[in-house]
Amino acid sequence: MDYKDFMSSITEHIKEYMPKAFQEADVTILTTQKNNSVTLHGLSIMRQEDKIVPKIYLEGFYEQYENGRSLESILGNIAEVHTNSMTDQFNDIGDWFSDYDKVKEKLVLQVVNKDKNASLLETLPHKDLENTDLTVIYKVLLETREYGSATVVVNNDHIGHWGIDGNALYKAALENTERLCPVQITSMYDIMLELGGGENKSQKELSDYVIEPYNQYVLSNNQRTNGATVMLYPDILQQLAKNSGGNLFILPSSIHEVLLMKDDGMLNAAELQAMVVDINRNLVEPEELLSDEVYYYDREEQSLSMATDKDQTKELLERLASQCGSQEIENEWEQEV
Repeated sequence: MDYKDFMSSITEHIKEYMPKAFQEADVTILTTQKNNSVTLHGLSIMRQEDKIVPKIYLEGFYEQYENGRSLESILGNIAEVHTNSMTDQFNDIGDWFSDYDKVKEKLVLQVVNKDKNASLLETLPHKDLENTDLTVIYKVLLETREYGSATVVVNNDHIGHWGIDGNALYKAALENTERLCPVQITSMYDIMLELGGGENKSQKELSDYVIEPYNQYVLSNNQRTNGATVMLYPDILQQLAKNSGGNLFILPSSIHEVLLMKDDGMLNAAELQAMVVDINRNLVEPEELLSDEVYYYDREEQSLSMATDKDQTKELLERLASQCGSQEIENEWEQEV
C-alpha cells in the first residue's frame, strides 16, 4: 500500500475505532507547511460542536506501517491519541486569543533557519539573529500533554490586531520561554551513561558547569523540545564560556538542542561542520533541522556568530548531493492547533 492509499484507508476506517460521539464527525486530511518548508499531512476529526481539535500527522504512522505494524493497530492508536488529546478548555479561544493581555503569558520563541523558511517568514513576525543564518518566530503555547503541544503560530495579522511591536513581542516571549522551559545542560558522557542504564550522579547547577576540552555538551531545555532557543537566554553562553575559560563552538544538532565544545585552539570549524552535516543528513528529521553551519561564541565580545561560511557550505552540500543523492526521512506526528 502506497502512502496515498494509506491515507485513504485511515480516513475511511478511523471512525470505526472512535467513540460513538464521533460517528458523525467530519474526517479530513489537511496539508501543513512546517519548519524548513516541509509539508506534512494531518488527520482532523471534527464534530460540529468542536472549536479546536488535534491534528495528527500521518507520516510517522506510515513509516510504522512500512516496518510491519498492522493497519488495525495504527487506527486504534490514532483513535486513542485523538481521544486523549481532546479538550474543551479552549472553546472560547476566539475571544481569549483576541486579548493580548491574556495571550502574552503564553507567548514562546522558536529558533528556525532563515533561508529554509523564507516564504513562510513573509507572513510571520520574526527577529533575525545578527551574524547568523537564524531567526526567531513566535508561538502561543496553549497546552502541553503527553502526546504533544497545542500551539498557534503568531502571524502578522495577529500582531496587527494586538497592536504590539516586535521589541515588546520578543521581550515577552523570551521571558516566558525561559520561565516555562528552563535551561538544561548535560555532558555527552552522562547521556551515554544513562542510555546504557547507568545513573548520572554528576548533575550540577549551570553556574558550576565547565565545558571541558574535547568533550561535547548538550544544551537544551528541560522538555528537550525547541531547546535551541536556550542560546538566547540572557547570559547563558557567557556564563558557560566564563566558567570554562574559553570561547565556545556551537553545533546545531537540531531545533531541539545544540552541542557545545570549548575552543582549545585545536578544533577546526570545517571539520566540526562535516560532523554537523553528516548528522543532519542521517539522523535529523527534515523539519527539525536547524542549520548546516557552525557557530562561535566569543566571551570577550559577548557575541554569537557563524564560524563557517555560507558560500562554502553551499558548495559542500552541492558536492555531497552529487555524490550521494537526496534522502527522504519521514517524521513523527505532533499535535497542533
